[in-house]
Amino acid sequence: MSDVRDQPSGIVLELDPNDSLPEVLERVRAAAGRPVTLTIPDHAPIFLTATEFRTLRDIADRANVELTLVTEDRLRLQLASMFGLAERERDPTPSASGNGVSLPSSPAFSGWRKSRQQQDATSGEVDAPDPIATSRRRRTERYEPGTTPDRATVAPAASGVAGAAVPARTADQDEATFDYLDDTGSRRARLVGSVVAVLAVIALVAAALGWYYMPALNVRATLREAPVGSALLYSVTAPDASAPPDAAFSVPAERLTDTVSFAVTIPATGVQKTPEGTASGTVTLRNGSAAAIALPAGTALANRAGIGFVTTAAVEVPPGSADGSTIGEITVGVTAAQPGSSGNLGQGELTGKIADQPVYFSNRDAAIAGGTDREVKVVAEADIAALESRIENDLRRVTAEGWTAQLGDGRAVVGPSVEPGEPTYEIAQRAGDISDTVTMTGTVEAQGLVYDLAAVEARARESFIPALQGQVPAGYALDAATLALGEPELLSESPETVEYQVAATANVRAVFDEGAEANLTDAIAGSSWSNVEAAVANVPAFATWEVERDPAWWPSRAPQTGDRVTIEVIAAPAAAVPGEAPGTPAATPATSGTAPDAAGAVRSGG
Repeated sequence: MSDVRDQPSGIVLELDPNDSLPEVLERVRAAAGRPVTLTIPDHAPIFLTATEFRTLRDIADRANVELTLVTEDRLRLQLASMFGLAERERDPTPSASGNGVSLPSSPAFSGWRKSRQQQDATSGEVDAPDPIATSRRRRTERYEPGTTPDRATVAPAASGVAGAAVPARTADQDEATFDYLDDTGSRRARLVGSVVAVLAVIALVAAALGWYYMPALNVRATLREAPVGSALLYSVTAPDASAPPDAAFSVPAERLTDTVSFAVTIPATGVQKTPEGTASGTVTLRNGSAAAIALPAGTALANRAGIGFVTTAAVEVPPGSADGSTIGEITVGVTAAQPGSSGNLGQGELTGKIADQPVYFSNRDAAIAGGTDREVKVVAEADIAALESRIENDLRRVTAEGWTAQLGDGRAVVGPSVEPGEPTYEIAQRAGDISDTVTMTGTVEAQGLVYDLAAVEARARESFIPALQGQVPAGYALDAATLALGEPELLSESPETVEYQVAATANVRAVFDEGAEANLTDAIAGSSWSNVEAAVANVPAFATWEVERDPAWWPSRAPQTGDRVTIEVIAAPAAAVPGEAPGTPAATPATSGTAPDAAGAVRSGG
């Protein structure tokens, strides 16, 4: 810089044609914390672009330099105004510092357009050229090949005094300094902006497609069920007998004679106790004599009933007073002489005097406990008598039960038709034997009617299906697989015909067919979450239901297309509807409050 002055008011820098931008920036940075006045002549080759002024402002800000620009070039004034640098126009009055002319301050940073308007108003010019375009053109003209001036290596010394020399900057250093001043940054920014815009459009398109095709909804529901029941009569008849007229069907029986094995078992009622645990506790010993009395361990004690105990430790019972006003006392542990519950005594029940000693004892403070007995079942005389009575008075039933067990293969004997002969039997136990049961086994010759149980069940099912169908309400269907027959109840009997009544129950299930599924899918597709809940809850056939969306984090809306909605119906266990008689299932499910859980599901129970 050809003219550099360090004054009390600050540093004055005047540019000449040989000054380079890195040198100027280095001088501004070296003046850290001090005011700097920078004079830019019109013929200077630098500070022609917005990038250079931006760099100058950034360097001044970082160095805490109050920077003042002095220039006659309106383009530079406009660019300086863009970056908030003080601008000055020439004033004919000499400055007090004697360094040329002083330029009054123009408006601070307010944009180059406003500054240009003010300059145009002052100069009377209209439609001044764009300063950015002009600065680029001038810079191009200045730095055409072969016209770039040689840049001097003169720079201020560390003290900021003019004339100090610094090492010449290389071309690589200058090029590195101007890398960030190049206009390629603007082109790069525009390119990045274009890429970001394209990515944003792609993201929006993907989000729109995902809104329609990504989410899925699954409805898992159980259908309403209720039981229905009915009863009918049937008969089992001999080959030559007529069926009763009120029987729904009749099953033919075959008359057979066979040797029947039977067995009768009853529980033993006798009880035998075996002592097991030994009772224990404490007693208080009292000495009324004037001398201490020593008692060894194992000293025998007994109550009035003769139940014996022994002490568990040797003790010395202290003496009482000579005049008998006080009595010596001590406590000692005792155990029953024999195990068993007989040694358990209540508080105060173990009382007496030790033989040959003036010492009295009593369990006055606590009961004596811990004695136990082990009880076992034994055969009593009454058990033997009960078995013999049964075989005499109930032989027909015993024979029928034994015969049915002996037949197997789904056949049974008509109990009332059985005619047993004289049985032979034996009892496995005797009175006094330790046993939980008493068993009698034997054989007997018998004849009776035998029929096929499978035939009865098949005929009953055929008869019950039409009867139960008549009880199925609208909107429900009978589940024939749930038909269950009860135990037959004997109504009447004769040697040739036996009539039974049997009950049957089955489940009816609400109908949810393909048409109902399609309607529900159409109602759900594209709906809000609350509408989905309402649509599912209003399906009359659903007893309980659960709605889940996939993925769970997706916004609370159903998929836009029905093919992303799945409805899964699960058969629930049979259960009667509360407060309703069988055969009258509810028309609509009960509803309750619903809310999404952490996994994105909504549940409701009917």
